[in-house]
Amino acid sequence: MQNEFSHINISNEKVKRIIIAAFEVFSNNDYAKASTNMIVKKADIPRGVLYHYFKDKEELYNFIFYYSEKIFSENLEKEIDWQDTDYLSRIKSTVVAKANIMSEYPFITEFLAKVYKELPPEKYSSMFRKDNILKEKVLGYNLDFSSLKEDVDIEMFKKIVYYAFESEIKHFIDANGMENLSPKIKEIIQAIDKQIEFFRKHFYK
Repeated sequence: MQNEFSHINISNEKVKRIIIAAFEVFSNNDYAKASTNMIVKKADIPRGVLYHYFKDKEELYNFIFYYSEKIFSENLEKEIDWQDTDYLSRIKSTVVAKANIMSEYPFITEFLAKVYKELPPEKYSSMFRKDNILKEKVLGYNLDFSSLKEDVDIEMFKKIVYYAFESEIKHFIDANGMENLSPKIKEIIQAIDKQIEFFRKHFYK
């Protein structure tokens, strides 16, 4: 995390409540309309508590923006077994890590989508580059596709698997809502495992 945020203790329970609330408020409102009053109401804390930890709305916004990149990159690096060369295992680990983050921080992906849509590129270019570097590593580093059938288009296979696994998260969110994802993680994993069985049966030698 950038040095400017080194004073913010994410393990503090009140700070975490503020961050969770901020993700939702900034996701559902334009920056100008997303007030600290809305955030403290969502976080169920006194207004003064927010300003004890964050100087103002801008600092809070900037913090959750950079924290988003930090938590995704750290969790992916930790959860993925980079020595496992199987693509299905790699993408399963990626999707499960993402689901775990989303269960802990509902609206984090909506927030990032809004940032990339509304902010000028120079505001998020460094983070975008980091995301691309990590994505290239996830999709390309130390993978072996030699077990696929000879006539399988590898790039097409990679896309199909990635979007099939991602759709499981979307399915459970659509059915249960963003804030109720945590109890469904095991079901998501089970659904992905069924897809893995299908891919191994039809695409592997």
